[in-house]
Amino acid sequence: MALHDALTFDAATRIGGPNGSIRMEREQGHDGNEGLKLTVERLEAVRRDLGGEMSFADTLHLGAAVAAEMIGGGRVAFRPGRKDKKACPPRGRLPAADSAGSLEAVGRRAGLSRRHFVALAGFHPFAGVLGDYERGLTSFEQEWKEEPFCMGNAVYKDLLQGGGQGCPPALRSLLEDEELKAICAEFAEDEGAWLRDYARALSAASELGMAPAEKKRSGADAVASLGDQLLGWVDGGSELGRTVAISGALGGLAALSLYALRRRRAARLA
Repeated sequence: MALHDALTFDAATRIGGPNGSIRMEREQGHDGNEGLKLTVERLEAVRRDLGGEMSFADTLHLGAAVAAEMIGGGRVAFRPGRKDKKACPPRGRLPAADSAGSLEAVGRRAGLSRRHFVALAGFHPFAGVLGDYERGLTSFEQEWKEEPFCMGNAVYKDLLQGGGQGCPPALRSLLEDEELKAICAEFAEDEGAWLRDYARALSAASELGMAPAEKKRSGADAVASLGDQLLGWVDGGSELGRTVAISGALGGLAALSLYALRRRRAARLA
């Protein structure tokens, strides 16, 4: 969900991006955002439980950063300062599985580097329907999977085997560009390189459109401390950690929910 919020950004017009507009009912009706209403409601409830001081956008992107780290994606740098907006971006700004060049077009419009958008293609609903495409799914986001995931570079290995046959055109077209194909080959060969670049790409996407003044460190230590507490608490019990780390924003949402519950209990005991 965090990437669906962020990747609507247009670097030329400065419209869209990680501003929490995905919480608006109109944007939830865009192709690719089906089924997000309940998750938005739960995240908003968690935000209020945490004191309501963070914007919805900050809560969403912090949750995504925590989730990525929980499931093995490496440390994702996070900076607070996103301001919630109600204005929704135009339709059609998310990648389309059946459109060759879709990933590159979205990444270019948003202002991401080519390496970053290739890295993001490896773990997201983008990759989630890789094996389902032949069954007629023509959108990356048709299925919001709830089963546990772990981070891995299987998407790039599968893509390079057989020239991408059976993969959606948007992924397969990455092989038509020599530079992009080389990046895919590097990630397929070196999972560590992909994990490092995925963490950087997720962080970069979460900051699209943020003005320098919004990236100030004010409040950053408190938010970083929250992330550290979430991770430390979840890591404290391996079974709990496995239960919480279910995938993407849902993993971060669960972590934030558990933290909020712990905070309420502590307040009652105080």
